[in-house]
Amino acid sequence: MAKGKIRKKIKRSQLYTFACGKRPAQAGPHPIEGAGCSRVVHCNQPHMHRKTPLNSNSFTYTPFAVFCGEHDCPLAFVVGLSMAKEGNFDDKKWQQLETLNLDGETNLKVKRAMEVTLSLDEDEIFKNFTGTIKCEDPNPSLYTFVGNLEYARQTYALEPGQILLRDSKLRNTSYVYGVVIFTGFDSKVMQNSTKSPSKRRRIEKKMDYIIYVIFSVLLVISLISSFAFALKIKFQMPDWWYMRPDATEDFYYPRKPLVSGLSHLVTALILYVRTSNLNEELGQVDTILSDKTGTLTCNQMDFLKCSIAGIAYGEGGKSSTSSKKSKQDIELETVVTSKDEKVHKTPIKFFSFEDDHMTEGNWRNEPNADMIMLFCRILAVCHTAIPELNEETGTYTYEAESPDEGAFLVAAKEFGFEFYKRTQSSVFVLERYLDSGPTKREYKILNLLEFTSKRKRMTVIVRDEEGKIILMCKGAGSIIFDRLAKQGKMYLEDTTKHLNNYGEAGLRTLALAYRKLEESEYSAWNNEFMKAKTSIGSDRDIMLENVAEMMEKELILVGATAVEDKLQKGVPHCIDKLAQAGLKLWVLTGDKMETAINIGFACSLLRESMKPICITTLESDSKEAIKENMLMQITNGSQMIKLEKDPYAAFALIIDGKTIAYALEEDMKFLFLGLAVDCASVICCRVSPKQKALVTRLVKEGTGRVTLGIGDGANDVGMIQEADIGVGISGVEGMQAVMASDFSASQFRFLERLLVVHGHWCYKRCFHPMDHHIIQEINQEIKYLKKDQMDQVMWKREKTKAREKTKIGFTARADANIRSLRGKLRKKTQSLKSINDNP
Repeated sequence: MAKGKIRKKIKRSQLYTFACGKRPAQAGPHPIEGAGCSRVVHCNQPHMHRKTPLNSNSFTYTPFAVFCGEHDCPLAFVVGLSMAKEGNFDDKKWQQLETLNLDGETNLKVKRAMEVTLSLDEDEIFKNFTGTIKCEDPNPSLYTFVGNLEYARQTYALEPGQILLRDSKLRNTSYVYGVVIFTGFDSKVMQNSTKSPSKRRRIEKKMDYIIYVIFSVLLVISLISSFAFALKIKFQMPDWWYMRPDATEDFYYPRKPLVSGLSHLVTALILYVRTSNLNEELGQVDTILSDKTGTLTCNQMDFLKCSIAGIAYGEGGKSSTSSKKSKQDIELETVVTSKDEKVHKTPIKFFSFEDDHMTEGNWRNEPNADMIMLFCRILAVCHTAIPELNEETGTYTYEAESPDEGAFLVAAKEFGFEFYKRTQSSVFVLERYLDSGPTKREYKILNLLEFTSKRKRMTVIVRDEEGKIILMCKGAGSIIFDRLAKQGKMYLEDTTKHLNNYGEAGLRTLALAYRKLEESEYSAWNNEFMKAKTSIGSDRDIMLENVAEMMEKELILVGATAVEDKLQKGVPHCIDKLAQAGLKLWVLTGDKMETAINIGFACSLLRESMKPICITTLESDSKEAIKENMLMQITNGSQMIKLEKDPYAAFALIIDGKTIAYALEEDMKFLFLGLAVDCASVICCRVSPKQKALVTRLVKEGTGRVTLGIGDGANDVGMIQEADIGVGISGVEGMQAVMASDFSASQFRFLERLLVVHGHWCYKRCFHPMDHHIIQEINQEIKYLKKDQMDQVMWKREKTKAREKTKIGFTARADANIRSLRGKLRKKTQSLKSINDNP
């Protein structure tokens, strides 16, 4: 549907949510085998489901709010006002709420109706419609679903692409007919939610007695202000004729000065209380846990380079003819033509590619023109995006599941292969620069093997207008290279070299390959694929993966792409300053490991001098073997750090989401944490929203130090709420992270001022005099350290840490750390009576 077009108003009768629930008590043995697959939904048969009441627990709000906010009795008045403001409940149906997608991404998630139900598109048809859905039990997995629809005596497989998640927006359709499978706490959004903890600064426990004095002074100041206000109203207000004292309200009425004074007292109390519950904590932050996409980066992909048939194209490539501008936000750039005339070229969003050998159809003159044509067709066909026509400009924009796909489609359009239409079973492409002239071509989608973090590739099998069956695949370079045929490795060496160069530049890369299929080969494989799709049980995913592996082999390499996810302004400088202040940064991202590492180098989180420690899982069906292998990796990493003799050496820990799942188990998590806290930087890749929250909780509870979580999307809410301090980035992902946070910022770089300046001074205002004495003592005792060869490395580290903290202004970040350091130094100096004036 065109953007800006008025969408059809949804009638209540057109939206069917058939009753659902768990298996009825009277039902017989469930035919589905395996644990976790006991949910049965009877479509359009509500009498077969049990009705359960909705339990409301809103009365717990008042005692909980009192407990969290009224540890200090004098603040009861102010907290009471806050409770009254935040306790304004209002009942709303979920269908009236409109939020962003469940995982925090605004990108399109393509959902398709089953082909067997396509004819069910009118109200009257549903009078006699019945069916049964047998599927998995409620679980937090956002990207998987196992189930079958039994309809018209046939069994059809249900896939994630047919499941609409609660909290998703509907796009490109006016209404849907659907069956409710999970409701309430069984829905994915509730399954992924974590309990919001109450955050209270630790220094409050020390300062309770000070609060009484502060509130007393506040009350005295407010009373004085109110008394002065009442006197002013009584004696001076009558002379202010321009304010019409005889026809004013009570607040400014000269004959009722007492009412005016009391009203002002309430106003003054509220205005003079200008404190935050977490301001002093900002100066004590030890670990920052951050999202990557949209927080460190702009979440805007630009197609920058490509490699086709072993030849590099694009800025910096073999045939680059112009240099790339340093600023991307210019409106017009001047290009000098061969006739020395100046023309204006408008920058293209998502496309920063510059190479005259590829644009304007010039690729037809290249020696590898056939491979370039195939490369562009893969970009234009192998995706799940939907085009939207801008009726004012007549151009197409694309709603895609990932920004990468949007950039690929823009690039294909600029190369002359414009994707302009998608139906349930076909993709249509306008190919402009063929010998026969511009031609509209249809590619029938036979099968779609979607991208997952485990597969790391996406495949479509299509039939073109000539009847040929072609498999098109794009994915991570290592995954594609392992599946190449012997005759498909012609360009492997050159392409690998280009991919390495792109990766070193911090670009996101994908490899493209294809394979031509015979009709008999495809038919035999498709039968096996349909059997796997309709199977139910714990081994369904394994069966589908095995069937996909049967087809995704003997590929022929075509080329590779490189897109840039731009860093936000000032991110490297901010991270450098935070590191100098002694803060540790953990990046928790859903992106793949290669991309996260590249961005890590680009934003100064990783440096060439750092020694990497990568923790991965063993490919094994035995959980015990996997955990034993992980334990060995963690032990080796800890030993490497312990034996390091260079006091200035830094380590970086890199771990993926599958490994994190094992590392967060009870018998492993503290070993993992012990290794992680000894590293200067930590990157966790392919982590889910729930894993972000669990990692944050582990760092907070395991170290006992102040943590800060920062992110921009709904998938970061758990992490933000779990951290001692939550910071929300207001960006393209909406305001959900901001609404769940304690502080808000528009960009990551403002974290430097928030912590190093604002946080430091907030903590210093309530700094205890005794702590100053401790700092002076520590600095004095450092001078008495003997340069003993046995302990030289350890004490150099202690001196460096203490001095760095003093220089930056974070010496008093945590009293416990200071006292611990003081104790160590005192024990050392007591045994060393000789004085050494050299620091």
